[in-house]
Amino acid sequence: MRAAALDAPSRWRSVSVWLMPLLVASFAAQQLIIGPKAYSAYLFLSGYGMKSGHFWEILTCQGFHTSHSLLLGLGHLGVNLAGLWFLGRPLEARFGSGRVVSLALVTGTVGALAQAAVAVTGFLLPESSANTADFLIARFGESVGSSNALCGALGCYC
Repeated sequence: MRAAALDAPSRWRSVSVWLMPLLVASFAAQQLIIGPKAYSAYLFLSGYGMKSGHFWEILTCQGFHTSHSLLLGLGHLGVNLAGLWFLGRPLEARFGSGRVVSLALVTGTVGALAQAAVAVTGFLLPESSANTADFLIARFGESVGSSNALCGALGCYC
């Protein structure tokens, strides 16, 4: 038997598999507790939060999903869960649990920082660029989702 096969996590001991119920729980909490309430501004990544010094949003936004409608939110959650199942487990078998968790945190954080930079840019543009600023704030003003980490996993898988 190959050494890699001996070291590979089983299907149910995989960190990728354990992240799945955590994402479902955060989605349920978001729908039942947070929703459109004002304190979502303290958890979702937003230009307002970055301007106000809520830097923890760079990490907390990675557990949430788009909430424009329940159907879109469920679709977003489903794609992330499928990505964890089909990409996370093979990557974890190849590189180990620690590296996959590190990869998810790093790519999720880099994606959140890029999102924050674009959102803050909309707030910092001069008044003469009002249309551009409004577009940036409306389109990139709030970020939720673990899709940043999933995109990093996809890139590593490729």
